[in-house]
Amino acid sequence: MTLPQQFIRDPLSAVTGVGGPAGIVVESLEITSVAKTTVKITEEVKAVDYSKLKEPNKVGPGLETTRAQRARILEANKKANGDVLKSDKSGKILDAPTQSKKGVPANKNQAEVDHVDPKSKGGSNSNANMQVLSKEENIKKSNH
Repeated sequence: MTLPQQFIRDPLSAVTGVGGPAGIVVESLEITSVAKTTVKITEEVKAVDYSKLKEPNKVGPGLETTRAQRARILEANKKANGDVLKSDKSGKILDAPTQSKKGVPANKNQAEVDHVDPKSKGGSNSNANMQVLSKEENIKKSNH
């Protein structure tokens, strides 16, 4: 068995000479080349459908979401994503939202419930017009 074959079969034995069937003692090991392979695994991101959730009492263009509505949307997102919050845009795992505090930098990875069609452009506060994004994604999205 050659040293490379032994290394594949039992790396510790090949390097130290301890154990393994060949009992080869290695005084030095020099790696002359390393192959670098990158494998990109892409997963289709499927936004959660929030339209079947209980709507707030007042639904219409330009209206804010309610605290209870945001809580229902975040809970539905977790339920649909194996008990973790995920962005409906990128699929990235998000942190639970927290109350912002003066002097403390905002967590750019926290989940935010956002209008798909911007409220400023007449977008409704209906659950069908809601998505979960990271704070960073929401800032980059803007209202354009």
